[in-house]
Amino acid sequence: LCFKNNLGIVYLSTGNRFELLNEDKKLQELHAYLQTILSEHKINSKNLLFAGMSLEGTRALRMAMYAKTIAGAITPAAIAICDSPLDMVRFHASCVRAYKLNTHPAAANEGYWVSNYLDSRIIAGSPEKESKLIQYSPFSHTADSGGNAKHFLKIPIRAYTEPDVQWWMETRSKDYYDINSIDMAGFINSLNISGHKNAELILTTNKGYLPDGTRHPHSWSIVDEEELIIWFLRIIGDRSK
Repeated sequence: LCFKNNLGIVYLSTGNRFELLNEDKKLQELHAYLQTILSEHKINSKNLLFAGMSLEGTRALRMAMYAKTIAGAITPAAIAICDSPLDMVRFHASCVRAYKLNTHPAAANEGYWVSNYLDSRIIAGSPEKESKLIQYSPFSHTADSGGNAKHFLKIPIRAYTEPDVQWWMETRSKDYYDINSIDMAGFINSLNISGHKNAELILTTNKGYLPDGTRHPHSWSIVDEEELIIWFLRIIGDRSK
């Protein structure tokens, strides 16, 4: 679909699928990759869409946050995230709860490694646990004006989520406090309250399915890719006027 619309695709990775991008050296590494690609292929740095599913979306926002603090770094024309964890205070508490409940092996396992990863990489023994998590979070419900949400006030944002809480309750013993939909809504609401005119929350129903056909609302399948491309091309067109 991208190629039909004269758009290229770049997949950036540090090689760590659990990468949190909490270290400047990792952010610098990815930006260096991107700078090289743009230079070698003569691509306009103003025509970039950052996008990602789940933690990939969190990383896309972290990349954009980093760009706001470094002169000459790349700021995307727009960002699209799909069911990403953004408020790490909420997410950490949810993960701890999941592994303590231990009602579903997948939920308990994810809760255990994610909470321990946040403990070791973000909190890192600091007594200021909540402060550290807020500092890292692209959005914080408890911080003034959404905390780091301020970095996205001039970037068009789309947040996709399918809040099928009944599915989560029945299959994972999770509720609204445990699913990323609450972060998606809080993030976009915070941006809208602060005057952002191009920040959208896109809710779907019964579109979440894994590639093998298994029902799962936490899936990229909820994104209407054709419509997303149209949205992105419109933004590029508006920027060139």
